[in-house]
Amino acid sequence: HRDLHSFPTRRSSDLTYLIGVAVTNYVVFTNTLFLENGKNIPVVNYVYPENLENARLQIPVTLDIMKLFNGCFGHYPFAGEKYGHAQFGWGGGMEHQTMSFMTNFGFKLIAHELSHSWFGNCLTLSSWRDIWLNEGFATFAEGLAFEKLRSKEFKPWLTNELDDILVQPGGSVFVEDTTNINRIFSGQLSYSKGGYLLRMLRWLTGDSVFFTAMRNYFSDSRLKYGYVKPQDWIGHLESASGKSFDRFFNDWYYGEGYPVYSAVFRNTAENRLQIVLSQTTSHPSVSFFEMDVPVRAFSPGRRDTVDLRLAHRFNHQVFESDVPFDVAEIVIDPDLWLIKKVEKVSGLPAEYNSITDILVFPNPSDGNWRIVAGNGLLPAEAEIFDISGRLLMKVRLEGNLLSVPWLSPGIYTLKTTTSNRV
Repeated sequence: HRDLHSFPTRRSSDLTYLIGVAVTNYVVFTNTLFLENGKNIPVVNYVYPENLENARLQIPVTLDIMKLFNGCFGHYPFAGEKYGHAQFGWGGGMEHQTMSFMTNFGFKLIAHELSHSWFGNCLTLSSWRDIWLNEGFATFAEGLAFEKLRSKEFKPWLTNELDDILVQPGGSVFVEDTTNINRIFSGQLSYSKGGYLLRMLRWLTGDSVFFTAMRNYFSDSRLKYGYVKPQDWIGHLESASGKSFDRFFNDWYYGEGYPVYSAVFRNTAENRLQIVLSQTTSHPSVSFFEMDVPVRAFSPGRRDTVDLRLAHRFNHQVFESDVPFDVAEIVIDPDLWLIKKVEKVSGLPAEYNSITDILVFPNPSDGNWRIVAGNGLLPAEAEIFDISGRLLMKVRLEGNLLSVPWLSPGIYTLKTTTSNRV
């Protein structure tokens, strides 16, 4: 530990963690990252003798990942000493400063534990409530490594992360109960959802702003080799972007759940694409998730595509865009930027008029309809008749949802009354 004197000293009252001891008949070998400034960083590896051959093949990718993180986050913060790996017998890994304990030398684990040198070991969380600052950032870094170095594996990685997040409808990234170690280190919330929050922020701000904020956050002399809070990262993000992210963090960090999107679209007579975008939420803690929603429009046969960015600020919002072809299909979030589910996307005939007509979707349905009146009017009352004209129900609507799951499969007539017409 020859250069520890060069690092600022934490207060004696601060408690640290990640102290480990491993003792066995290790075989030791070193890989070296040569830097452009003529200096180098040794990566010292302690492995079981029976795993030496595989370790020599797997571990050198650490150098490529460190180069990537140096560019995206800032220079490796312990370059005056070293980095390294020590094989151990538990599950997963542990990011001890300059010497990560590793159960294996897979690409994902190497990237995750190495990233903690920046987020966890150099910038250390102030409270277990905000474990996201360690594990969410490290999970995001895993994905970044796949994206830039093993691109064919990136979308499967994203899909797996989303599947983990969506396994239950609730849960906040912020940790309410720090007495529950399983909650602190929840794979679903602290790791996967926490990492995806950063991916969504990257989508909202763009790469240039996002990674500028990352580098500024990491290099902030008031924070480096010390303890951080979410407000420290948010401050740099807002400074770089010129935007407020209060609503985002209220919904996504402290709130629970995710949006479930549905959409209807049509090609208008004026050769424009019209989309009505709606959402429900998986948990009542958030009534509506404001988000810029990526949509890809396809021509017949998927010969041509256009990417759209819909600034979704209220439910059943109508968007119109110029598209140079008749749209046969739209896909919400095709590149998996967002935490979300997609319920139904359907097309409407071009003859539909958004000013004079009532829109009911999805149709066919499972007994839950959204009713949107033209010209921004809210439907006030609904009546349902069977095919013989017999009145089955009459209900005063609260909002746009009509839920009648008890109806048998069949054809029905809906009569809707708004404030100025039937």
